Amino acid sequence: MRVRTFLHIPHEGWLIVAGLVLCVWLAVHEQHWLIGASLSAVILFGLGYFYDSDRILCSVPLAVVAPVDGTVTSVELVRDEFLDRNALRFRIKPAALGAYSLRAPIEGKLREPRSEHVDTSTHVSWIQSDEGDDVLIAAGRGGLLGQRPCLVPVGERVGHGRRCGLRRLARYIDVYIDESSRAKVCPGQSVRAGTDVLAILKRKPAEEEAIA
Repeated sequence: MRVRTFLHIPHEGWLIVAGLVLCVWLAVHEQHWLIGASLSAVILFGLGYFYDSDRILCSVPLAVVAPVDGTVTSVELVRDEFLDRNALRFRIKPAALGAYSLRAPIEGKLREPRSEHVDTSTHVSWIQSDEGDDVLIAAGRGGLLGQRPCLVPVGERVGHGRRCGLRRLARYIDVYIDESSRAKVCPGQSVRAGTDVLAILKRKPAEEEAIA
């Protein structure tokens, strides 16, 4: 399952644009030309803000791809309180006019984060691959209007680099992966959702997986 678009704009974007078009019609009907012109400019900006073109997706094995268009602000080893583990965290500042849709960093199923001792202003989606790799996407500071980054229901599958949610007004997007992974980006680097690789997962040897 994935988020769909019409003319490269998500349905949520069309609802907002339609509301603005109605406001422009009312302003023109009442001969408020300046207001109508201003709202028309807002509509043009809105179309650019919500626009999300198709792109060639990454096909690198074990790659964790960027979920949003933006700039990497930090890459650091932290404590992942959501899954109670040490993890490599990539923090991305979304581009103002980047793709509005959020894309899945890996292929797998959506699971429910199990920790309750976390910042309530952070909304999290947990994707687990068939091989047991865990990747978390966290959007902080209430930028998702109270919703998880991935709009796919828990238990449903998402495709590698495929649309699975919306970034909305999130100030930043964090991606948590296993600490043994090999980072492929550095702070200050620009990334494109679904295309650019953040890191390469390290596959455990067969004997280690059997013990685990």
